[in-house]
Amino acid sequence: MDSSAPEAPIQQQAAGPMSPFDKITPQQKQYVRESYRLADQLFKQGRYESAKQEVTKIHGLVPSYEESRNIENLAEVAIQTQLDQQKAEAKQREMAEMEEKIQRQVATCRAQINSSTDMADIEECLAPVIVLNPEHPGIASLKAQVDQMMTERLVAAEQKAEYRALVQRHKSLYNKAEKIMQSGQELEAISA
Repeated sequence: MDSSAPEAPIQQQAAGPMSPFDKITPQQKQYVRESYRLADQLFKQGRYESAKQEVTKIHGLVPSYEESRNIENLAEVAIQTQLDQQKAEAKQREMAEMEEKIQRQVATCRAQINSSTDMADIEECLAPVIVLNPEHPGIASLKAQVDQMMTERLVAAEQKAEYRALVQRHKSLYNKAEKIMQSGQELEAISA
């Protein structure tokens, strides 16, 4: 009897808890093995979404098989990385398109500048792109150029007005001196 007592616990341990994989049918086991091999191949090929789908099929039958959880986690990380990269590339393309649009419009506006262009004209010309990036160096440069032209026009107009005033004042003095000369007072005319 002593010899039979130790055998009973050993048999219970061997027949003890079965793994989830051991509980499925042979056809399901074959399906899990094939799906795992396919998932592993797909992952190595960089087809992460397909690999994740295959792992999901495995997990529909068993909680995990070999490295299926690891493949699933790595595939999810890879998928997210691809999505992030696609977003970054889309943003770069958008920025490049915006830059090109701004440069094109700035060049068009620069070509339209003439001696009578004022800030309202240049802002109207830049209106389609100024909302994209009001601080853009090309836009700022163009505005500065027009501002400089306006300042130069204003200075020229002031100098012209001063010159006219000076000419008018001298003309007035000359006319006054001439009247004095006609009245016969030459010395007073000279001093005038």
